[in-house]
Parts: sequence; structure tokens; C-alpha cells
Amino acid sequence: QISKNDDDIVFFNFIKVFEFNNSYLICNYTNKMYERYGNNSVNLSQTDKSLNFLGSFHWSAIYKKEFLIKNNVKYTDSISCEDIPFRIKAIVNADKISVMNDHLYNYRITQKQTKTRKLTCIDDTFNNIILGLNYVLESKYKDYFLPLYITGYSPRIVGELKLLRLDNSKEFKHKCFNMVKDTLNLFNKYYDLTTLKHKKNYKVKALLKANSIFQYR
Repeated sequence: QISKNDDDIVFFNFIKVFEFNNSYLICNYTNKMYERYGNNSVNLSQTDKSLNFLGSFHWSAIYKKEFLIKNNVKYTDSISCEDIPFRIKAIVNADKISVMNDHLYNYRITQKQTKTRKLTCIDDTFNNIILGLNYVLESKYKDYFLPLYITGYSPRIVGELKLLRLDNSKEFKHKCFNMVKDTLNLFNKYYDLTTLKHKKNYKVKALLKANSIFQYR
């Protein structure tokens, strides 16, 4: 597909394979927008905002090597969310993208993929999300991608607080809350988060008004 259309990136669907206690649950992940644009090459400067590539996953895409080298697209040296800067920098710098309405990858999820590991690396999570924002701001397609990035990642940022456990210290809970609040305030400079309409965004608006995690919860 890359050779045929001279694309920078090709996106496709994938299959989730959940593995627990020697049993398997298989689910097809199908992106509806791929049905609309399936097997067609898309020029980002000419498409509409319904085609949101920022909602894709880094394992459901193939990238042209020359394109990655030219734009210095690399994973960050971190543990959590290190794929965000890679994926965002690639997408916002791509001129031509193809989508394929086929399931071409098996994404295996095991019991070892726990929430504990992610909490211990929360600094990585927010640093990489902010780095992704900076790549969007530097892109020639900034006007196209900025609303998509901010509205897409705002609920995810607030969702980090769900990973907190009862045995986490009060200081750690405050640290997590402040990181979420600071990141949302940064987003709010570029996009008015109070205008978010989807029902899942009520948590974003509530957190912006809260002064502490206990007030928010």
C-alpha cells in the first residue's frame, strides 16, 4: 500500500486477544472511519475532521522508513506512554495516509499488563502527553489536529486518577491530581474545555473547578 500510493503511513484494524488463565477472548477492533475511506490514500490537507487518525493505535499502522528518518520520529526513553510522541509526531507530519479496512494485527493482552506499572511511571505519562501536544503545535496541520488532540486526550488525562488505590499515600494522590490539573490548564489555553459537550467530559469540567483531589472525588 505504501509503495502503491507513496504513503507515509498505512493504518488498519486489529484483533484483541485477551489471555487469562490459559483461556482466550478474541475481539475484533474495527474503526468505522476505515470503512468509509478503506484502501484509499488520503491527503490530510484536503480531508475533514471526521477522519481522526489521532484515535489510532501505534500497533495498527505501518510507517515508511524514509519518512520516519526525515522527520526524526522516535520513541522516547521512558516506560509509560512512550508511544504517544512517536505516533503523534508521525501523524501530524504525514502528507499522505492510507487506511485499510482489514484486521492485520493480533494485539495480545496478558495478566501481566497491570495498572500498577503505569502508576509508578505517571511522570512519563504526562511528559509524553505534553510532548505530543508540542508536536501538534509545531505541525503545519495544527488547526486540523489541535482540537482533535485536546478533546481526545482530556478525558484520558482525568482517567489517570482512576488508577489510584486506597493504599496510595496522601502526598502521591495530591501529586497525581496536580499533574492532571496542570495538564488540563495547559490544554485550556489552546482550547476552551468548558465547551466540551460529550457526556464523558463532565469529569474534565469538574476537575477544572476542583482545588484538591478530595474535593473532586
